[in-house]
Amino acid sequence: MASGLSTRASAPGAPPASTFAVLLAEHDPDVAELARRYLTRAGADVTITTGADETVAALAARTASVAVLDLTMPGLDPRRLRRLLTTPSRQPQTPQPSRLPALFLLSASMRPRDLRIAADACLWRPFSPRLLVARVLAIAPHPSPPPSKAPAAGPPTTAPTPTAPLTPAESALLSALAAHPGRVLSRGRLQAILGRSTPGHPAPGHPASGRAIDVHVSQLRAKLPDPGVLRTVRGVGYILDQPSQEASHEPPGQVGPRPGRPGSQP
Repeated sequence: MASGLSTRASAPGAPPASTFAVLLAEHDPDVAELARRYLTRAGADVTITTGADETVAALAARTASVAVLDLTMPGLDPRRLRRLLTTPSRQPQTPQPSRLPALFLLSASMRPRDLRIAADACLWRPFSPRLLVARVLAIAPHPSPPPSKAPAAGPPTTAPTPTAPLTPAESALLSALAAHPGRVLSRGRLQAILGRSTPGHPAPGHPASGRAIDVHVSQLRAKLPDPGVLRTVRGVGYILDQPSQEASHEPPGQVGPRPGRPGSQP
């Protein structure tokens, strides 16, 4: 095992059934294997590529629903990657989004502006495998639930019962988070939900929108019987823990070469 890799990546028990496909392009086999184990335990069906040519071929085939791309991989051209991420699938019978969601792995010296990619789509090395999983879950497309015959009133029944009345914004946030227990919802996704359901809420992308989300979440957390079930995933979004789910005591570990970029730790 290469230096800096956690040897506590695996946990007893069979992994959950795969729910989405991830293309993991990583030049370091040890890092790739550790990341694969974490992603598999989160429900991903992971395909690993360790070279530029096979990565390009896998992207062109468009069989994954999320791509994790190591931009330190020799021969991998970011400009070509951007084109491939927006190229439709060669298999029209397989529905795919117009743009393949991607997370880019960078070295400490790389700057997103120079690569013409968004900073919130990047993860700097060394990174925690848990943070990698959280970032992937935040951008992974999820199947829409079947339409119900009658609209639900208020949060789902699996949501914790508030200790005080909720505002419309707080109720919308709790409903969204409780509909995906144990799954990270990105700030952008929550901003869009509030923009649709709460009149007067700043539109996504507005400078005040992110601050409004933080305020609403803080106020909602204070009204829950156990505020700790609504957790912040720094740099990603928020997660509502599943009912009766025991917290994991597994050390997070680090993957990738050192030294790290400040702020790249979870």
